[in-house]
Amino acid sequence: VAPWGGFGEIVRLPDVETLEREQDEEEVMMRWLWVANLILVSLGCGEGHGGSAGSVSVRVDRPAFDATRAFKDLETQVAFGPRIPGSEGHTRQLVWLESRLLELADTVFLDPFEHVTAQGHELSLTNVIARFGPDSGERLLLLTHWD
Repeated sequence: VAPWGGFGEIVRLPDVETLEREQDEEEVMMRWLWVANLILVSLGCGEGHGGSAGSVSVRVDRPAFDATRAFKDLETQVAFGPRIPGSEGHTRQLVWLESRLLELADTVFLDPFEHVTAQGHELSLTNVIARFGPDSGERLLLLTHWD
């Protein structure tokens, strides 16, 4: 039986007020996480030892944007259907994302973890980390929600 309720199984859904309250609590938590991330990133932006950060021009080799490929990737993701954690669509999206990144990145890491919501629901989630040009000396941190 799937954790979200299988076929023929009656699943009791929370009422609208409960869902709205849960959403409000999660939004507050996400805001604090963004503030914490912003502070951490800001602390790492200086050159250290009181020096001022100068302007540096760097040539970066990167492939041209391929609109056709991007749209194909979008269609692939949408075809998975809902990607609710624990669902088949969520699992298929993760497998596809890892394989797609392995085509492009130097290294791909999967960081699975368990998250317990404020309401006590346990979710199996995965951070996906991809490294591009780790020896280039330049770093770009891009954080996004993949599901």
